[in-house]
Amino acid sequence: MLVIDASINRAELIDTILIHRIKDGKDGINTYRIEKPEGFEKKLIKHKYSDGYLPLLKQAVDIILEAKK
Repeated sequence: MLVIDASINRAELIDTILIHRIKDGKDGINTYRIEKPEGFEKKLIKHKYSDGYLPLLKQAVDIILEAKK
């Protein structure tokens, strides 16, 4: 699970994003879902594990921001 904590000066926690890998893909592309914030559990994200965490985080943040429009 990818855990991203946002804080101010490492003292005050603002929010947390939890991204959970729910399915390994035989082709290296895995399936993830956002577990926190709540309400995004049905939005599945496809991501190649070897690409690192930043592209996965970007996809999750894009989904969260789109919902806030």
